Amino acid sequence: MQFVARSTGAPQEAYQPGGRNKFTLEEIRIPMKVTANLIGMKMLPYFAINSARLVTDEELSQSAVAYAAIITA
Repeated sequence: MQFVARSTGAPQEAYQPGGRNKFTLEEIRIPMKVTANLIGMKMLPYFAINSARLVTDEELSQSAVAYAAIITA
């Protein structure tokens, strides 16, 4: 299985067809999904922290708890 965790410097709105980056995070993962499919891997949903440089300590702690719950499930 493959799990992708990423942080972005931009807000979630930037990762939309009309946004600054033009593609959703899910669309950006397509090449990884193709490779996973070819080698028989299962792709798990991604975990993202958007605008990572702006998150508060509380938001970071909440994200850490959410991330830990996913990878230990």
